[in-house]
Amino acid sequence: MSGPVQGGGAGQAAARWRRAIVISTLSGGLLALLGPFGTYLNGGPGSRALYWIGAAWAGCALYGGAITAVGRIAPRGTAGRRWLLGAAVGAASLAEAVLTRMAAFALWPSLRAHAPGIWGWLAQTLLIGAMAAIVAEWLLSRRPLPADATTVPATLQAGAPARQMPAGAVALQMEDHYVRVHTATGSSLIHLSMTAAIAALGQTEGLRVHRSWWVARQSVQAIEGTPRAMRVRLGTGLSVPVARSAVSTLREAGWLATP
Repeated sequence: MSGPVQGGGAGQAAARWRRAIVISTLSGGLLALLGPFGTYLNGGPGSRALYWIGAAWAGCALYGGAITAVGRIAPRGTAGRRWLLGAAVGAASLAEAVLTRMAAFALWPSLRAHAPGIWGWLAQTLLIGAMAAIVAEWLLSRRPLPADATTVPATLQAGAPARQMPAGAVALQMEDHYVRVHTATGSSLIHLSMTAAIAALGQTEGLRVHRSWWVARQSVQAIEGTPRAMRVRLGTGLSVPVARSAVSTLREAGWLATP
């Protein structure tokens, strides 16, 4: 019998994205009414709403993706997080500037004659993006840690000995900015990136079978399914999904029988 896969982190992330989309839509509508950066002169309210709501959705994807990626690489409290976040926001702003400039010229062709240059456009985009990122970072800093989360010392993130991890890890599961360490007796959350958590396990033999999962070789009881829908069943009853791209990795490591 296979145990259920824990998916609370994915559900929480999906809920946050839904909230972000709603907020982006409302923010885009407000910007359409205000018409900042001279857009109140461009067309009617319909075209302005189309432009600003579309820009807000693009920003939600670009800036939200950038902040999420930074959170996985450098969780809160990690040295250098602010520099990495700044670089990510800058890259997202460049993409947002290109997209919004193309959209504006498509909606209002006459704008080409008097629109600011690409650098001025980028500066305007970066201003809005930086403000949004600062607010998002502030909200994240106020979010309490989960009840079973443990803040891991910076030394662990730099590659400290595996003994600082919960003993007997059979699997690691990425949950937003945390990693859930599964053991034979239960699980606990640590405030750490997946890459750092795997490194902290030292010489423990295992493989990352999915973007969100790593499993220890000694805990594998069976590998079930086909390459299109494969799962690793652990001795604890946990059933872990295997990404299609990881099937060849499992085969090369000798975890699968060679056809």
